[in-house]
Amino acid sequence: MFGALYFSEGAPVGLIWWALPVWLRAGGMAPGEIARLTALVAWPWALKFLWAPFIDGLAGRRFGIPGAILAAQGFMILSLAPLLLVGFESVESWIVALLLVHALAASTQDAAIDTLAIHSVPASERGAVNGWMQVGMLAGRALFGGAAVLVAARVGEQAVLAGLLLAIAIPAFVLLRAEDLRAPSPGVVRPRRSIARSLARMFLRRTTWIGFLIASTIGASFESLASLAGPLLLDQGASQDLVGFFFLVPSVLCMAAGALLGGRISDVWGRRRATLVFETLAAFLVACVGAAALWLPGRTDVFFVLLASVYVAMGLATAALYAQLMDLTERTIAATQFGAFMGGINLCYVWATMLVGFLIDRLGYGPSLLILSLCSFAALPLLFLLPQRDPGEA
Repeated sequence: MFGALYFSEGAPVGLIWWALPVWLRAGGMAPGEIARLTALVAWPWALKFLWAPFIDGLAGRRFGIPGAILAAQGFMILSLAPLLLVGFESVESWIVALLLVHALAASTQDAAIDTLAIHSVPASERGAVNGWMQVGMLAGRALFGGAAVLVAARVGEQAVLAGLLLAIAIPAFVLLRAEDLRAPSPGVVRPRRSIARSLARMFLRRTTWIGFLIASTIGASFESLASLAGPLLLDQGASQDLVGFFFLVPSVLCMAAGALLGGRISDVWGRRRATLVFETLAAFLVACVGAAALWLPGRTDVFFVLLASVYVAMGLATAALYAQLMDLTERTIAATQFGAFMGGINLCYVWATMLVGFLIDRLGYGPSLLILSLCSFAALPLLFLLPQRDPGEA
């Protein structure tokens, strides 16, 4: 079920963050301008903790959180439906406005799904479940990030968008069939004053601020690279079809394998140790991509291998870090606290993408990626400020 729900999250992200930058770069838009556009559309994910208390208020009510997920999916579909009438040759202001509305609904859906997972998944299985959630998200990205690039030239961008709307709607039926989610969960409903006290405790907790700081900094290297991986490959001589194939198969398989393995390993090793090892690996590999851009430009084969390795490390690091942040989350305010952590993850994407876009226009790909790698390395010591729990303990 969580894999299907994350599929409906990953599909629009694949189209907007993977396929759209390739189409725009092929149409002549500068990499820095593309980076600024994708960063703008990512802002609702970074700020979703502001309206997450509303989701916490629904917890324990009859079909409360599942109902919020279904409503958010409806708004996701309505916000994209007008784009069936136009293409993406240029991104006008009204299209950007629709993308922002969609992002607002999608980020709300994201917070509600994560809250549902925290309420229903045992702590000892969170690493594995996060791995499967990443697989669902990556499957959506593969079809509407990679396959969309391959087939849009043949069937048209509007046909791809119609398929995206179906991909958002179909997982709703999976959720509706989950009979045990229709009744309120015992022991979850609390008075509003109790939620307010929990929110106050959240802001006073040292681990909340450390977790948010880690989430908003540690993935800067691969977040910046992922936002421009398609334009990077195009500028190294790869064809648009080859880039589409990379996002359809190698990148997704590599990240999915990494996520499943990283989640399992974090359940065994402990969250902090696994996150430290995997985030270090990811930052190092992004630095290797930057070095290749400096000294091996045009070697498409080298970039394919390096980028595939980066996506493996991204999967490893993402599953371990998300499980770590779930362990830090208080159940009564799951949407708000975990939403703040995930807001930090998306804030990291925003500032890292804006920074790399600014740097690329002035320095090129190589120095820019090396600078972002250093940002991730500088954030690694923050992990030692968190407790190292026994595997499965939360």
